[in-house]
Amino acid sequence: MSHALNAQNGSMTDFSLSIGKVYGIEIRVHWLLILALLFLLYLSPFLFLLFALFYACVLLHELAHSITSVKNGVEVRKIEVNLLLGESFIDTEKLTPAQEFYVSAAGPVASILTGLVFGLLAIYAPVGIIRSLVQELFILNVLVGAFNLLPGFPLDGGRVFRSYLQRKMDRLRATRITVRLGNAIAVLLVIGTIAYVFYANQSLVYDEIIIFFDAIIATFMYSGGQAELQAIYIKKYTARIVVKDVISRDFILAKPTTTLSELYSAMLSRHTYTALFMENGRIKIVSKLPSNPLSREGVADSDRPISQWGVQIPQVPYNASLDKAIDVMRFNASSVAAVLKGKKVAGVLMERHLESIVALHISHQMTSKKQEKE
Repeated sequence: MSHALNAQNGSMTDFSLSIGKVYGIEIRVHWLLILALLFLLYLSPFLFLLFALFYACVLLHELAHSITSVKNGVEVRKIEVNLLLGESFIDTEKLTPAQEFYVSAAGPVASILTGLVFGLLAIYAPVGIIRSLVQELFILNVLVGAFNLLPGFPLDGGRVFRSYLQRKMDRLRATRITVRLGNAIAVLLVIGTIAYVFYANQSLVYDEIIIFFDAIIATFMYSGGQAELQAIYIKKYTARIVVKDVISRDFILAKPTTTLSELYSAMLSRHTYTALFMENGRIKIVSKLPSNPLSREGVADSDRPISQWGVQIPQVPYNASLDKAIDVMRFNASSVAAVLKGKKVAGVLMERHLESIVALHISHQMTSKKQEKE
């Protein structure tokens, strides 16, 4: 249920289906979730209906985050519902601590209120499948809301707790404390699970399922906390790096009407693998070429224009700080960004290159501080 910018994979391959917009926010559903629901429909219409309604409630949870953000003037790129529940792509860097508190709390509150509505419906629902359905939805929504209020990353409760701490301390220290608390909760969860399994004397299969899911949750919280802490450190140490100092000029800026044959010759002569073009004021990278050029959908016709394979990429200013550029790339779920100097493309930022630059810069900064103390 994270609304952090977890789009760090930077993949330009989208495995989700757009189903519409709410408040101008695009709603997408992952194909794996669609396939899972179809499989449940094959197994049991009841299970299909239960989980279809549950994921609809997950969407309400994410809409609560996103609409609260929009009301506070913060951009929301999209909402994606997937097997791991949901994710709102919110420009969290523009949230003040007070705004982050309300945005983060909105989701769990929405889930709990939704659960209470189903709880009331269960009282008056006729005995049978309908009552069983609303009772399950009551339990699931309340559990989702309560679980998300735990004060650890990447849960909403972690962001609520950190925003509260930021009233008295800086963001880095507040994040450290929240991560430690989240790690402690993860450890207690594992210890509690072991104790429960040891004393409950349930069936072996039941015990294994409980241990498996709790281990996943504990790992989820630990890894989420480390990722959040890493993001804060990266932001701190890259704030003074200027984009112009780390851009790559190893690219070709072609016209959208350039043919594949012309692009191929240009890339060979320039010894580069990155090709950009500008179309309707937007900068795109040549991508998503068919992997099998001999297939019917292949690229055997070398006279076809490169505009057919363009994928829009974000733009960052030449003199912007690197941490701001990284925020833009993550918010747009892109592993590459075009760097603009005025209206001209001055270079590109590649996520795989930035990782090395950031690691070297942090290492240099920490070494320098250590030497100063000595």
